[in-house]
Amino acid sequence: MLPFRLIDRIKFVVERQLVKGAGFQLLVVGMFIALISLIGGLLAVIPPGHEFEGAGSAIWWAFLRLTDPGYLGDDVGTWQRIVSTLLTISGYVVFMGTLVAILTRWLIAKMAELERGLTPVTLKNHLVVLGWTAQTPPLVAELFGSTGRMRRFLEKHDAQKLRLVVLAEEAGAGQLHELRN
Repeated sequence: MLPFRLIDRIKFVVERQLVKGAGFQLLVVGMFIALISLIGGLLAVIPPGHEFEGAGSAIWWAFLRLTDPGYLGDDVGTWQRIVSTLLTISGYVVFMGTLVAILTRWLIAKMAELERGLTPVTLKNHLVVLGWTAQTPPLVAELFGSTGRMRRFLEKHDAQKLRLVVLAEEAGAGQLHELRN
């Protein structure tokens, strides 16, 4: 059996952490931003006669170029413009690509979790329909359509309007659309 290389072990550990969720993914993106800013700042101070007071101000300069392309026109000198352009392109990839992808995936997962209907129902004086079949939409329509009986039921339970909860194994937008129609 071949021994694992160090790079394979690092890939495995990072992959296991990335599946944990958006929090760790954002942390990794933050580390990439810090690393790119550090490298960009160090590249900016390479030529002699640079305008930076120290490595800290050069790293801050790189971070600003990474996060906001509006600073691109402020740079003076060929080397500084090259580094600034590379930082701006990296910023587009990291911010617009990675962050939007992570946040979109997180939002889709949260919406799917909400659609599953696993949050506790905190209503009072409500009716519960257990399960979902082809008869559920007509049953709900009949409940909402029966005015006389429903009015007496609501008066008896001291309620203003009918509140209905449908508990189903699988809940989705299609079922909600059926109920609303």
